[in-house]
Amino acid sequence: MNTALLDIVRAPEGWGVFASNGPNYRHTIFGRDSIEVAEDIYEYDQDLAHDIILTLARLQGTTNNQDSEEEPGKIHHEYRSATFAGLPVPSESIAIMQRLQREKKWDDASKDTMLYYGSYDATPLYVRLIQKYTAKYGDEILHETYTDKDGVEQTVTDSVHWAANWLAGKLHQRDDRLLAYCRSNPEGIENQVWKDSLTAYIFSDGTMPDHDKGIVSTELQGYTYDALLFAAHLFPKRSKELLQTASMVQHSTITKLWMPSRQFFAQGIGTHSSGEERTLNTMTSNGALLLDSNLLKDLPDWARNMYVKGIEKMMLGPEFLTPAGIRCRAAKHAELLSYIDYHGCYTVWAKETSDVARGLENYGRTSAAVKLRRATLNSFLKASEFYELFYVDLDNTVFYDQDLAMVRFSSATMGEPLPMPERSQAWSISAAIASAHHLAKQPIKMSFQDSFDKARQHKALVAQRLTYAQHKLKRARV
Repeated sequence: MNTALLDIVRAPEGWGVFASNGPNYRHTIFGRDSIEVAEDIYEYDQDLAHDIILTLARLQGTTNNQDSEEEPGKIHHEYRSATFAGLPVPSESIAIMQRLQREKKWDDASKDTMLYYGSYDATPLYVRLIQKYTAKYGDEILHETYTDKDGVEQTVTDSVHWAANWLAGKLHQRDDRLLAYCRSNPEGIENQVWKDSLTAYIFSDGTMPDHDKGIVSTELQGYTYDALLFAAHLFPKRSKELLQTASMVQHSTITKLWMPSRQFFAQGIGTHSSGEERTLNTMTSNGALLLDSNLLKDLPDWARNMYVKGIEKMMLGPEFLTPAGIRCRAAKHAELLSYIDYHGCYTVWAKETSDVARGLENYGRTSAAVKLRRATLNSFLKASEFYELFYVDLDNTVFYDQDLAMVRFSSATMGEPLPMPERSQAWSISAAIASAHHLAKQPIKMSFQDSFDKARQHKALVAQRLTYAQHKLKRARV
């Protein structure tokens, strides 16, 4: 299977990928989303991965701006523009950009572009992406030049240098060297990692951590560890310092975030309403994403095996595993909130399920990974759409039809808006591509793309027949 499915979200003139082809993120370039796509497909589409790296380098932060949360070396979160390739984007996309500029103050409202940096994981993930790219294709890209956002010519090596500097500076803000995110704009995104909705991070008593104080997210430490190792390799003069920092990140992650009684990792660390810093001990999928890094791999055999076994058992157990993939939050926490949230007990994201599968593959847990890969592909086939997420009930009923999901769960939101899953999400498409490639050795009767096309044709035929039947019924009543 090639990467042609991504054509519907490919950005023009080497800009990489738009986040989706849906109403909210069409003509929007997210840093994190772009990196996720590149990690999924770099082995199969060198050109697209290359374009993504250069796009992120061109948009990399060069100065300090509290409103946009820009900092030197930081990889952006969200880029919007009134035009791409000299052509205007739809008015709906411009309206979203202007609303964010006006209400959130994410960038100057007088500009026809918006560049916002409210993300902490994009920067270490960017460094890691370049490590993966160079490991496969060589170091040539490191010497390529580009023009940064200030009009200055730089090399990709320079870009990694600035990113490593930003990362090291943040890590030294805590004695334990864990990377903690914290917004600088009071109107900025509260949770500046992939689970970026307001309620994504929550204590087991139902309260949320203080978003204006640093929050440690478990998976962020794995990405940070990988980035530090590559930076140490790339910059020998700083190797000792960076390796020591990486060792501290690894040690603190294990000692502070592992929960022995549950044989699983906590979601992170945050400041409780009592004022003290506490472990975010709700059971979430975050800990499983440590498999998608080298943080556990570099431990002694006995320790590595214990942590990997605990993660695998938890992810494939009844609290998380569904026919669509992995829940964001354990089913047992369904009563923590009085409504259905974006990254909660009722939501399964193909992006995360694919990342967990990749992590399991890294540790030789092939059978478990295959189960997750198949769940990802089957969900898209049944839905005939690459949704960003699927809603799954506590009895594991998957709502492949999002209209039915809205009907089922809207009544359970207690006045809170129920997020409508975005269509044609870039990292969902890339998750399908990665899953199809990893399952290529499995006995299948047809390719995923053939199956997906057939499913869409069937869905269109059903809709056509339904319209015809409704028309006949209307005429009969007349």
